Amino acid sequence: MGEFLESKYILVGIVLGVFFLLYYLLLYIRTRVPMVITPKQYVQTFKNEFGSKLLDQNTIFAELGSGWGHMAFAAEHIGVKEVYAYELSPVHIYASKLKAYAIKSKVRFLRKDFLEEDLSKMDVCYVFLVPVVVEQLWKKMQEECKSGTVMILLGHKIDAVEPSEILPLRCKGKIQSYFYIYRVK
Repeated sequence: MGEFLESKYILVGIVLGVFFLLYYLLLYIRTRVPMVITPKQYVQTFKNEFGSKLLDQNTIFAELGSGWGHMAFAAEHIGVKEVYAYELSPVHIYASKLKAYAIKSKVRFLRKDFLEEDLSKMDVCYVFLVPVVVEQLWKKMQEECKSGTVMILLGHKIDAVEPSEILPLRCKGKIQSYFYIYRVK
Protein backbone atom coordinates (compact mmCIF):
# COMPACT_ATOMS: atom_id res chain seq x y z
CA MET A 1 0.00 0.00 0.00
CA GLY A 2 2.82 2.41 0.90
CA GLU A 3 4.57 1.88 -2.43
CA PHE A 4 1.30 2.48 -4.29
CA LEU A 5 0.72 5.83 -2.53
CA GLU A 6 4.33 6.83 -3.07
CA SER A 7 4.15 6.09 -6.80
CA LYS A 8 0.79 7.91 -6.98
CA TYR A 9 2.38 11.06 -5.51
CA ILE A 10 5.29 10.78 -7.91
CA LEU A 11 2.88 10.49 -10.83
CA VAL A 12 0.89 13.54 -9.64
CA GLY A 13 4.16 15.47 -9.31
CA ILE A 14 5.20 14.54 -12.84
CA VAL A 15 1.79 15.47 -14.28
CA LEU A 16 1.84 18.86 -12.49
CA GLY A 17 5.41 19.47 -13.62
CA VAL A 18 4.54 18.73 -17.25
CA PHE A 19 1.43 20.93 -16.96
CA PHE A 20 3.43 23.92 -15.73
CA LEU A 21 6.16 23.42 -18.32
CA LEU A 22 3.54 23.38 -21.09
CA TYR A 23 1.77 26.37 -19.52
CA TYR A 24 4.94 28.46 -19.47
CA LEU A 25 5.86 27.32 -22.98
CA LEU A 26 2.45 28.38 -24.32
CA LEU A 27 2.68 31.67 -22.41
CA TYR A 28 6.10 32.30 -23.95
CA ILE A 29 4.80 31.50 -27.45
CA ARG A 30 1.96 34.01 -26.90
CA THR A 31 4.05 36.83 -25.42
CA ARG A 32 7.64 36.13 -26.54
CA VAL A 33 8.61 37.09 -23.01
CA PRO A 34 10.02 34.61 -20.50
CA MET A 35 8.50 34.66 -17.01
CA VAL A 36 11.03 36.51 -14.89
CA ILE A 37 10.03 37.96 -11.54
CA THR A 38 11.56 41.05 -9.91
CA PRO A 39 13.81 39.76 -7.11
CA LYS A 40 12.33 40.43 -3.66
CA GLN A 41 15.43 42.31 -2.47
CA TYR A 42 14.92 44.80 -5.34
CA VAL A 43 11.29 45.25 -4.35
CA GLN A 44 12.41 45.97 -0.78
CA THR A 45 15.05 48.43 -1.99
CA PHE A 46 12.42 50.18 -4.09
CA LYS A 47 10.04 50.33 -1.14
CA ASN A 48 12.63 51.46 1.42
CA GLU A 49 14.99 53.69 -0.57
CA PHE A 50 13.57 54.88 -3.89
CA GLY A 51 9.79 54.68 -3.69
CA SER A 52 9.21 57.89 -1.77
CA LYS A 53 11.56 59.68 -4.17
CA LEU A 54 9.54 58.61 -7.23
CA LEU A 55 6.00 58.22 -5.85
CA ASP A 56 3.60 60.26 -3.74
CA GLN A 57 -0.07 60.20 -2.73
CA ASN A 58 -1.10 61.68 -6.10
CA THR A 59 0.75 59.11 -8.23
CA ILE A 60 -1.05 56.71 -10.54
CA PHE A 61 1.28 53.70 -10.77
CA ALA A 62 1.28 50.73 -13.15
CA GLU A 63 3.29 47.53 -13.08
CA LEU A 64 3.44 46.35 -16.68
CA GLY A 65 3.95 42.60 -16.96
CA SER A 66 3.22 42.25 -13.26
CA GLY A 67 3.77 38.54 -12.65
CA TRP A 68 2.86 38.11 -8.98
CA GLY A 69 2.41 41.90 -8.55
CA HIS A 70 5.22 42.50 -6.05
CA MET A 71 5.98 46.03 -7.27
CA ALA A 72 2.29 46.92 -7.45
CA PHE A 73 1.83 45.88 -3.82
CA ALA A 74 5.01 47.81 -2.89
CA ALA A 75 3.69 50.97 -4.59
CA GLU A 76 0.42 50.64 -2.71
CA HIS A 77 2.36 50.24 0.54
CA ILE A 78 4.26 53.46 -0.20
CA GLY A 79 0.92 55.25 -0.52
CA VAL A 80 -0.01 56.17 -4.08
CA LYS A 81 -3.39 57.29 -5.41
CA GLU A 82 -4.08 54.28 -7.68
CA VAL A 83 -2.24 51.11 -8.67
CA TYR A 84 -2.76 49.00 -11.79
CA ALA A 85 -1.05 45.72 -12.64
CA TYR A 86 -1.21 44.33 -16.19
CA GLU A 87 -0.44 40.67 -16.81
CA LEU A 88 -1.37 38.15 -19.54
CA SER A 89 -0.82 34.98 -17.50
CA PRO A 90 -4.14 33.81 -16.04
CA VAL A 91 -2.37 31.87 -13.27
CA HIS A 92 -0.45 34.94 -12.11
CA ILE A 93 -3.34 37.36 -12.44
CA TYR A 94 -5.81 35.20 -10.51
CA ALA A 95 -3.27 34.38 -7.79
CA SER A 96 -2.51 38.10 -7.49
CA LYS A 97 -6.22 38.95 -7.29
CA LEU A 98 -6.64 36.33 -4.59
CA LYS A 99 -3.75 37.79 -2.61
CA ALA A 100 -5.15 41.31 -3.08
CA TYR A 101 -8.52 40.13 -1.76
CA ALA A 102 -6.90 38.38 1.21
CA ILE A 103 -4.89 41.43 2.27
CA LYS A 104 -7.65 43.93 1.37
CA SER A 105 -5.48 45.56 -1.29
CA LYS A 106 -6.93 48.04 -3.77
CA VAL A 107 -4.46 47.15 -6.56
CA ARG A 108 -6.38 46.60 -9.80
CA PHE A 109 -5.07 43.47 -11.50
CA LEU A 110 -5.95 43.41 -15.19
CA ARG A 111 -5.51 40.46 -17.53
CA LYS A 112 -4.83 42.69 -20.51
CA ASP A 113 -2.01 43.45 -22.94
CA PHE A 114 -0.66 46.82 -21.79
CA LEU A 115 0.57 47.54 -25.33
CA GLU A 116 -3.08 47.63 -26.38
CA GLU A 117 -4.31 49.69 -23.41
CA ASP A 118 -4.47 53.45 -22.89
CA LEU A 119 -1.65 54.37 -20.49
CA SER A 120 -2.16 58.14 -20.73
CA LYS A 121 -3.32 58.55 -17.13
CA MET A 122 -0.28 56.78 -15.64
CA ASP A 123 2.34 58.83 -13.81
CA VAL A 124 4.82 56.01 -13.21
CA CYS A 125 5.18 52.67 -15.01
CA TYR A 126 7.44 49.90 -13.71
CA VAL A 127 8.84 47.41 -16.22
CA PHE A 128 11.07 44.32 -16.01
CA LEU A 129 10.77 42.88 -19.51
CA VAL A 130 12.88 41.96 -22.51
CA PRO A 131 14.37 44.83 -24.58
CA VAL A 132 12.17 44.36 -27.66
CA VAL A 133 8.99 44.83 -25.58
CA VAL A 134 10.51 47.73 -23.65
CA GLU A 135 11.34 49.50 -26.94
CA GLN A 136 7.70 49.15 -28.08
CA LEU A 137 6.44 50.34 -24.71
CA TRP A 138 8.75 53.37 -24.65
CA LYS A 139 7.55 54.42 -28.10
CA LYS A 140 3.92 53.99 -26.95
CA MET A 141 4.54 56.01 -23.77
CA GLN A 142 6.14 58.86 -25.73
CA GLU A 143 3.10 58.97 -28.01
CA GLU A 144 0.33 58.85 -25.42
CA CYS A 145 1.65 59.72 -21.94
CA LYS A 146 1.91 63.22 -20.58
CA SER A 147 5.23 65.00 -20.21
CA GLY A 148 7.00 63.90 -17.04
CA THR A 149 5.54 60.37 -16.97
CA VAL A 150 8.20 58.05 -15.54
CA MET A 151 9.27 54.60 -16.69
CA ILE A 152 11.24 52.63 -14.10
CA LEU A 153 13.14 49.94 -15.97
CA LEU A 154 14.96 47.15 -14.17
CA GLY A 155 18.15 45.63 -15.48
CA HIS A 156 18.92 47.22 -18.83
CA LYS A 157 18.86 50.51 -20.71
CA ILE A 158 16.76 51.48 -23.69
CA ASP A 159 18.98 51.63 -26.78
CA ALA A 160 19.85 55.17 -27.92
CA VAL A 161 17.97 56.80 -25.00
CA GLU A 162 19.76 58.27 -22.02
CA PRO A 163 18.06 57.61 -18.68
CA SER A 164 17.34 60.69 -16.59
CA GLU A 165 18.58 58.82 -13.55
CA ILE A 166 20.26 55.52 -12.65
CA LEU A 167 19.58 54.03 -9.22
CA PRO A 168 21.93 51.25 -8.05
CA LEU A 169 20.48 48.11 -6.48
CA ARG A 170 22.73 46.65 -3.83
CA CYS A 171 22.68 43.21 -2.29
CA LYS A 172 25.04 42.54 0.60
CA GLY A 173 26.83 45.81 -0.13
CA LYS A 174 27.55 45.09 -3.80
CA ILE A 175 25.76 46.62 -6.77
CA GLN A 176 23.77 43.83 -8.44
CA SER A 177 21.68 45.77 -10.96
CA TYR A 178 20.07 49.16 -11.59
CA PHE A 179 16.72 50.88 -11.92
CA TYR A 180 16.93 53.05 -15.04
CA ILE A 181 14.59 56.02 -14.83
CA TYR A 182 13.20 57.50 -18.03
CA ARG A 183 10.91 60.52 -18.31
CA VAL A 184 8.58 61.28 -21.18
CA LYS A 185 9.41 64.72 -22.62
